Amino acid sequence: MVVDTLPSGGGGGPVELCSNGVDDDSDGLADCDDPDCASSPACLPTPPGDDCDDPIAAADGANAFNTSGFTNSAEPIPTGCTNTFGQMANDGWLSYTASSSGQATFNTCDAGSFDTDLAVYSGTCGSLTLLGCDGDGSGLAGCQTFDSEVVVDVIAGQSYLIRVGGFGAADSGPGTVTITVGSGPVSEDCTNGVDDDGDGLADCA
Repeated sequence: MVVDTLPSGGGGGPVELCSNGVDDDSDGLADCDDPDCASSPACLPTPPGDDCDDPIAAADGANAFNTSGFTNSAEPIPTGCTNTFGQMANDGWLSYTASSSGQATFNTCDAGSFDTDLAVYSGTCGSLTLLGCDGDGSGLAGCQTFDSEVVVDVIAGQSYLIRVGGFGAADSGPGTVTITVGSGPVSEDCTNGVDDDGDGLADCA
C-alpha cells in the first residue's frame, strides 16, 4: 500500500492512503481522486507495454523495448521452460500478428541489453496459452551474456503475446526482440477449427 506523506490541509490530520479505497483524510475524495495522491506510484499511469492488456505492437524483424520502471505482471511466471529461467521480473509485453505460417523464432540477442527471460503465448490476457519460454539461450554471437530464444509454430494472421522480463529483480532496461518466420512445418492445433498444417484436414479429422 502506498502512503501519501502530505497530511490533509497541511496540518497534523490523517493522510490519504492512495490504494485502499477509503477516504482516509475525510476530504470527500478517495485514493487517486484525491489531489494528495497525484504523484503516488499507485496513481500514475503505467507505461505502454507494462501490462498484458496494453502491449506494444511488434512486427517481423527487430523490435526495441525498454522495461525500465516496469512492474511485475500478475500473470504467473512460466514453468517448464527451456534452459535456466528466472523471475520474469519487471516484465513487459508485445503483441505480434504473424505475417505468414511457419516456425517463428523470437530472440532477445542485443549486446547492450540485460539478462532476459522470454515467453510467447497464444490467447488473450486472462486466458493465455504458453507456447514456449526460455531463460538462456540463442547461441548467437554478439549477444548479452544471457539472452533468450523461443521457437514456436505460428499461423498467418493470428496474434501472439510476447513477454520479456529480467532474470532477477535488478534486470531491466532497453533491449530488442527480433522475430523471424521460416517455412518449417506447422503443427495441427486440434481445437481451433482451422487446418493449421495445410493437409486438408482440421482438428479431429
